[in-house]
Amino acid sequence: MVEPSGMTSTVLLHCEAQTFDGRTVTRSAPVASPGEGDFDIALTWDNLPTDGLIQLIVPGPDVQSSVNMPLSAISTPTRQLKWRLNWPLNFKSEIIVNYAIGPTMPPTGARFEATLLTPETLTDNIAFPKG
Repeated sequence: MVEPSGMTSTVLLHCEAQTFDGRTVTRSAPVASPGEGDFDIALTWDNLPTDGLIQLIVPGPDVQSSVNMPLSAISTPTRQLKWRLNWPLNFKSEIIVNYAIGPTMPPTGARFEATLLTPETLTDNIAFPKG
């Protein structure tokens, strides 16, 4: 899939509300560097209740090239967060998303997914959180 921004995206993991199996949902998938250099990891959720919590962990070759987003409050039902990473060629890791369901059960169609974005050309006019 080619995004309008010139980024090519690959969905690494996708989870729909009807597959949530309890009050805490954990999904993981392998991830490998798409080449040597910069790329982005995006965490997107859609229609998740704002009383839940979500976390993203992507161990990299060092702290600066890793994502360790703590279990965080979902402040808006639909959102995308991106992190710019730089991994060496052939580096392999795992992407982990934890979702803690709050008092409100997610409606049918609610989802979260993690995506690998590889640029044709990266621009620095977007702020990417680190950590």
